[in-house]
Amino acid sequence: MKVIATMTRPVLRPYGLAFLCIGLVTLLTYLSHPFVHQVTFPYFFAAVIIDAMYGSMGAALLTTVVSIFLVDYLFDQTPLRLDLNLPDFERAFAFTLVSLIVSHLASTRKRTIAKLTSTNNELEEALAEVKQLRGILPICASCKKIRDAKGEWTDVAAYISDHTDAEFSHGMCQPCLERLYPEMYQGMALREA
Repeated sequence: MKVIATMTRPVLRPYGLAFLCIGLVTLLTYLSHPFVHQVTFPYFFAAVIIDAMYGSMGAALLTTVVSIFLVDYLFDQTPLRLDLNLPDFERAFAFTLVSLIVSHLASTRKRTIAKLTSTNNELEEALAEVKQLRGILPICASCKKIRDAKGEWTDVAAYISDHTDAEFSHGMCQPCLERLYPEMYQGMALREA
């Protein structure tokens, strides 16, 4: 049941916004029409733009069609009569063109923001994993211990483990193995040959 509700919610939201805009704009036009008789369609034009930006292209086209019929039926020179004429078709063309352009720009903007958010999240995750040592580290010329900010001498492996996310596994390089354990080195050399 929850899956169905999740799947239908995005489809219903743009059309709900379309009907809400149409209803509000019709009410606003009805209330202001006696005072400003010539200005009827800009409110509907705004509804088309809002639906194209925040709804979907389909919702904006629905708003366009319903707006054309409502303006002609309720607020034209002959109210309560549906008589589509050339200005209505011109208005329909303008509304459709604007809804297509605005919805295309809005969807491009949404995709770009999603891509930037994804990239930003990836960069934040990468930055969280990076711990860097910076500056000059005072190191003993003999034992190779590092002096920390408190003035204490610490082993290189311990210092780096404390100040970064790096971990160490210990081994021995070939020259040290030969110098410190000559018999083990010779036995290894004989096995490899």
